[in-house]
Amino acid sequence: MLPAPGFHHLHLNSVDPDAAINFYTRHFPSTAKTSWGGLPALASPNNVLVLFTKVAAPPPTSPQTAIWHFGWHVTDSRKSLETYRSRPDVTLLPLYTPTNPDERNVSEKRVLFGGISVYLQQHAPFFRKTPRFIDRLLDSPWLIGAFANRSVSVDPATLGDLTVSMLEGRDGVLKKEFDKLVEWVRAEPPPDVVNITNSMLIGLAKLPIYTTFGGTAGLGQRFNRVDVTLKGGADRTVYQQSTFTDGTTASNADRDFDRYFGELRASYELMPGVKPFVETGADRRAHDLAIDRSGVRRDSDGRYVKGGTTFELERTLTGDVALGFVERSYQDPTLPRISGPTFDASLTWLASALTTMKLTARTTVDETILIGVSGAFTREIALQIDHAFRRWLVATLKVSGASIDYVGSPREDERFATSALIAYKLTREVWLKGEYRHEWRHSNVAGNDYQADVVLVGARLQR
Repeated sequence: MLPAPGFHHLHLNSVDPDAAINFYTRHFPSTAKTSWGGLPALASPNNVLVLFTKVAAPPPTSPQTAIWHFGWHVTDSRKSLETYRSRPDVTLLPLYTPTNPDERNVSEKRVLFGGISVYLQQHAPFFRKTPRFIDRLLDSPWLIGAFANRSVSVDPATLGDLTVSMLEGRDGVLKKEFDKLVEWVRAEPPPDVVNITNSMLIGLAKLPIYTTFGGTAGLGQRFNRVDVTLKGGADRTVYQQSTFTDGTTASNADRDFDRYFGELRASYELMPGVKPFVETGADRRAHDLAIDRSGVRRDSDGRYVKGGTTFELERTLTGDVALGFVERSYQDPTLPRISGPTFDASLTWLASALTTMKLTARTTVDETILIGVSGAFTREIALQIDHAFRRWLVATLKVSGASIDYVGSPREDERFATSALIAYKLTREVWLKGEYRHEWRHSNVAGNDYQADVVLVGARLQR
């Protein structure tokens, strides 16, 4: 079997290849000057080469290209700390917020384009003309850090205008911040590279909507007090394109997938209303694109087993509870396997002939496209209240909360939702439904909070 293909080299044009290679070897001591195929090259410890071809002139800066940047990943900042401190010609200057590494900080104490100042100047003209001593207070790392500990909203209503202001430069409302940058650059030795990231300003104009549809077939058989049920089915999940604040779109075809699943359940009627059961199942998720946007193969196979019981405390209070274990393995060896205990339960109370309350808990392993993350281990609890004003008119209120652990990343989210639904039964087979839902999310990683309002209108057909 041939070895797995790997990235071999990046090829650059340069007016002075030797000077370019010397720059990298000086700032990144783990690299070395070499040659490959008769071309001067830079060798990295992971066997990736940067090849250089000498050209007469630097590349044009217009029109823009699709390539944004390439960069170096310093895997051991402790080992590199003294190297950086010993080189006065290397400066790491934070933008927007102070850096907060796990080890000792090697960046400058000053922050340019401080997040608080930028926000205030964007929305309040008074702060565009404040004296520098007020700017120094607003740009102080301790103050920015205090606010940065709170997750940042990516609401396009504010980020769209802020992005335009950044692109306008000194001609826009953030002129004072660009002047500060120019003053700092003038006071420093001529830089090799000035990289102003816009990653904090990029936002989706709206979250992409996805649709899941499919079908299930089952077979059940009763043997005295033993019930055996076998189910199988398939469903498909399809995502719309992402639309950004600048009007551009991006395909989500790598998120579209088909799921094939099977379940086997056996229960024993111990007494009326009490049925202990065991259940096992497996599924396969096959994506439309073999490799996603981050270069990994996300097709996966899942398995689970759980055991529990149904119960009936009274005629008006019924439910079920189960403990189990779930496991999901991925085709790409770089994605860690997901496994862990599960808890699923439901409790239904018939408060009256017209009102029903239901409390549920469930554990799922959901898909994600985050780089290096296998999936989202989700534990959710929800409360639902149904009330029938008439036999043909039913209203539903629902509140839910979930904790989400992204396996392969330290990121953890908390997701909440409230919704109101009305169902109108035209006939026993045809229902019309409308729903309003408000969702919000808090994350321990800045920039991933969101709030959304969703309105759904549809029909339900059943036989």
